[in-house]
Amino acid sequence: MAANLPFRNLLSLMQNRLLTTSAATNSSTSQLLSSSFTVNFLMNSCGLPFESALSTSQKLKLEENNLQRPQAVLAFLKSHGFDNTHITELIKKRPGILRSKVEDNLKPKIEFLTQNGFVGKLLADLIVLNPVIFRRGLSSHIKPTFQFLNTYLENNENVMAAVKRSSWLLTYDLTGILQPNIEFLKREGVPLHSISKLILTQPRTIMQKVNRLEDAVQTVKKLGLEPTSELFMLALKVLVSMKESNWNRKMEVLKSFGWSEEDIWSVFKSNPLCLACSEEKMKSAMDFCVNTMEMDVETIIRYPRFLTYAVDKRLRRRGGGGGGGGAKLEGGGSWWLQQYRGVAAWWRWWWDNAEYGDRGGGGSVKEGDRGGGSMGEVGVREGGGGVAQRSVEQGYRFDL
Repeated sequence: MAANLPFRNLLSLMQNRLLTTSAATNSSTSQLLSSSFTVNFLMNSCGLPFESALSTSQKLKLEENNLQRPQAVLAFLKSHGFDNTHITELIKKRPGILRSKVEDNLKPKIEFLTQNGFVGKLLADLIVLNPVIFRRGLSSHIKPTFQFLNTYLENNENVMAAVKRSSWLLTYDLTGILQPNIEFLKREGVPLHSISKLILTQPRTIMQKVNRLEDAVQTVKKLGLEPTSELFMLALKVLVSMKESNWNRKMEVLKSFGWSEEDIWSVFKSNPLCLACSEEKMKSAMDFCVNTMEMDVETIIRYPRFLTYAVDKRLRRRGGGGGGGGAKLEGGGSWWLQQYRGVAAWWRWWWDNAEYGDRGGGGSVKEGDRGGGSMGEVGVREGGGGVAQRSVEQGYRFDL
């Protein structure tokens, strides 16, 4: 009997292994079937391409006999103006929305937004850009934030305009960021009408970390600009629109053409938008003015708006032609140099006689003159991007 004991133990072990393997196989088969069904649903019902559906199926599992909630979500979204493209993009970003409860979660928030002017495509665009709206509490966050913005913007239309400029505004940290930043600006002497205009035209300025906004305000004040002035607000917007590394690279570009740090800060004080254009545009404009037009740096510093114009669309056309360094004329000096004398004189006259707002201090600057094309919020698109909170929270400090 004792001799048979090892054999019995081995037999028992083999039986257990077979049972375990069988269970694992069944589980694996079940998961495979579930994943396959999820992929098909995402492709056929939500419009996701195969690769996106396959990767999304790793985060979301749907069962064929339990589709009431996903189907209810899709039907609800379509009934509120979401087209196939909206739904595809939304599910790509937040596949978990398919598990949401329509009556308890989606419907109250959509109804609130609809009642306050977000309808049709405007509503769908907002949700696709910021699906976090469905994860924030309506009473605890969305309503208080909307009411807070309405306090400064005075009506729903202006709130809608601000949210269209930055869809994250409705879901940002109200008590930790938005309110403290507004209170700080008020303490620093910024008028209420300037704060309202700031929220309306460039809301991401008040979406900075508090210490970052404080640093930017102190930097602008060191330049001698008063918080009550338009130039103060314009300089503040430009500063917070870029990371410190971007600012430093722009300074290096200008220094490579002979600018001093004092020159740069002086130009920024009088015309902040000149430092809002990209490094590439700045370098191209300086290269054209210095090497093609043979302008001296002092003239460019005096009339810095040269930096904001596209070389081919504005400067080369105003300069009287294009390409090359120009043919040499009898008596010495290039053709470009002689053209420059007339152009520079025209620019000096224009600068000295134009209205203040037309020179970049705010007001009547045309969109195309703010650095080429549509500039979004105050004409500043600095590369941080699209938006989300990461790009807004880059810390920096400028030292004068």
